[in-house]
Amino acid sequence: MSYPLFSCLALIEEETSRLYEEIVKKAELPQVEVLLFNILQGTVKHREVLKHIAKAKGQTYPPPVGDCEEKMGKFFKESI
Repeated sequence: MSYPLFSCLALIEEETSRLYEEIVKKAELPQVEVLLFNILQGTVKHREVLKHIAKAKGQTYPPPVGDCEEKMGKFFKESI
């Protein structure tokens, strides 16, 4: 069985979107808030696309984090 690559990437996008949600709340300038909100929306779209691909490939979401850490190594650990 292959590891759940797309589910792992979707999980990274999930965590990234949470980070952007917090950053948007702290933006002091409206222009910065709009820019960060736009980035947040892109991240959410990426997550949804990756979750859809994962589902189409029979991968579960959320994925087994241990599998992601094992196969993706430092990249995954530092991203999450």
